[in-house]
Amino acid sequence: MFTRDYIMRQIHQLVHVLSIVLLKRNSDKPEEVRHVLDTALNEQFGHSLPDFLSMDKESLLSTCSSGDHFHEGLAVALADLLKEEGSPDGVRRAFWLYQAVIATGGTVPLHIHEWAASFPSE
Repeated sequence: MFTRDYIMRQIHQLVHVLSIVLLKRNSDKPEEVRHVLDTALNEQFGHSLPDFLSMDKESLLSTCSSGDHFHEGLAVALADLLKEEGSPDGVRRAFWLYQAVIATGGTVPLHIHEWAASFPSE
């Protein structure tokens, strides 16, 4: 129960950060977007934005896991942030997270299915 509440709080905070990122991105302030992302990722996961952008697939997926349990909602929230960061590394890592959620039968927005299907093969 405690783990689920903690994960739900993390997801809620990441969704809040996503709304800030979207507002700042629309005002054409990429340096502020990166700062907001870096701060939020450090607070929630203990890893900086550059850390996430350089993680291999296994390490990235483990940030959304507790023991053997993969938290799909947390993975989607993190993927949304990395996708909005916009760099090729961020987009690739978002794809990995969405792909893992889909593979476990988790829920992603419909447009993500279409986006993932058009993503270049690895």
